[in-house]
Amino acid sequence: MRTKRRDLSGATPSGHIDDYVFGFANINYDTTVVVSIDFNAVIPSKLGEAAATKTMPDAIYTGDGGLGAWMNIAEVEGVGGIKGFRCMENKRGATADFASNPKWKAPRRAQLAFKFYCTEPQTLILTADDWDAEVEITASDRWQEIVIPPGRLLLPGSQKPRPNWEGISKLQLKPKGHAEISIVVFAQFKWVVPEDTAPKGSGSPK
Repeated sequence: MRTKRRDLSGATPSGHIDDYVFGFANINYDTTVVVSIDFNAVIPSKLGEAAATKTMPDAIYTGDGGLGAWMNIAEVEGVGGIKGFRCMENKRGATADFASNPKWKAPRRAQLAFKFYCTEPQTLILTADDWDAEVEITASDRWQEIVIPPGRLLLPGSQKPRPNWEGISKLQLKPKGHAEISIVVFAQFKWVVPEDTAPKGSGSPK
């Protein structure tokens, strides 16, 4: 018995051409027999001409329809109907585990941006793996936005600035000293790149 060979192809979207793309295929016969090919992994840029066609999500947390990658939080609605979250416990703060949420990992040349609402000034510590950045939460009766470049993150001891956000597996927001992180409402955490028209610095009213 001879079978006719058929060559099949299909598009595989990719967000980064230097990252692995994984895939396999099932062949379904009329006899209800299913044959699976081996699981394969390739890096698109090594196959020749390749382009990133998949739109990667930039929101780590938007407040719309879910809690994103953040843990130890409670979803709330802030002024103007903007959805956000508060930390449930002041001491523990909030944590985002990118190891279990790989889609939230930082793209190349990314900066971290988020909105906050707080009527009392607070000082927070943003920890990215072993790197720390002090974040001043200024008081306002309106939403404010801050963009944090990777150079704001310093390695304790050497005070060496981090060159980029890539490869960060865990973020944590905690209060510094006697600050009260639980009274701060956070919203719209996302990665932005330098070309984006995102506000620079902290305390810019929105």
